[in-house]
Amino acid sequence: MRIVEDSIKRELWVANDLQKSCEVHVGWKILNSDGKEFLKGVCIYKILQWISLKLNSVHLMSIIKDQIHKQNNIIFYKVFLRDNTT
Repeated sequence: MRIVEDSIKRELWVANDLQKSCEVHVGWKILNSDGKEFLKGVCIYKILQWISLKLNSVHLMSIIKDQIHKQNNIIFYKVFLRDNTT
C-alpha cells in the first residue's frame, strides 16, 4: 500500500504480487484534529495478479476552506483482504 499526496488530493495505491487475484475492502475517513469527521467511505476492489492499482483518490478541496483546515486534516485508511486479514 502506498499513499501519493499533492496539495489537493491523496491517492491510495496497492500492489498485488501474488499469482492470483484478490478482493480487498478499503475503508477511509478524513478527520480534523478535533475529531470532526468530514468524509468517509468504504469500497471493495478486485486486484488482479501482478498489478499495481490506484484504489482511491480523495479530493480535499471540499473540506479545505482556509489555511487552518488545510493544516489540520488526518486521513485514515484501513485495507482488508476478503478473509479479514490486513
